[in-house]
Amino acid sequence: MSYAFVDCFIYERHDLLETYTLDLKPPAKAITIGYYMVDFKDIFRVNCAKINRNAKAPDGMKILQLDVLTRQSLRNKLASYFGREPEEDRL
Repeated sequence: MSYAFVDCFIYERHDLLETYTLDLKPPAKAITIGYYMVDFKDIFRVNCAKINRNAKAPDGMKILQLDVLTRQSLRNKLASYFGREPEEDRL
């Protein structure tokens, strides 16, 4: 499988997530959308004692969860992105 955009993962909108305005370059007009994106180039680890992988999320912290197929797709794309050979290593 290959990806059109290797450095990001876009997931479906949901009524529990706020919509937002996406400003586009003229002559296009701004649009309101609800899709969200994970940018693999801009992710980092958050160290927080209240977040424990083996425990229930603190109240109010988690409002949605990706379904099994979407989580698998995200894992596959992360593995593809971080497992690829960097350009500087190619001869």
